Amino acid sequence: MSPAPALAALAAAALVSTLAARLLPGTLRRTLQLWLVEAHTVDLADAPSRWVEVVALLRAGTEVVLTEGEKPLARLVPVTPPAATRVLGLHRGALRAREDFDEPLAEEFWLPPA
Repeated sequence: MSPAPALAALAAAALVSTLAARLLPGTLRRTLQLWLVEAHTVDLADAPSRWVEVVALLRAGTEVVLTEGEKPLARLVPVTPPAATRVLGLHRGALRAREDFDEPLAEEFWLPPA
């Protein structure tokens, strides 16, 4: 693949990934990406010379399959950032433990129903 079509495919993949990430829920987003962006495969022998292209595809949110001949060996997937950061102590005091929380349970609790 010459550089111009490869860059055009990369730009299309980046556009689809960006729009899908902002507008669609997870499953629908992934399905749309699979339909609109062709699967990118890189032969293991060509991988060192195409590493910049592989990283650019991953940054655009596209999966890359490493192959040896026709046999798939590995799938490289982009890392997705967490949806939101968790805030420690955000709901402090919202839940209360009962006074007898750490007391031993009644014997009936451990016996099977009669």
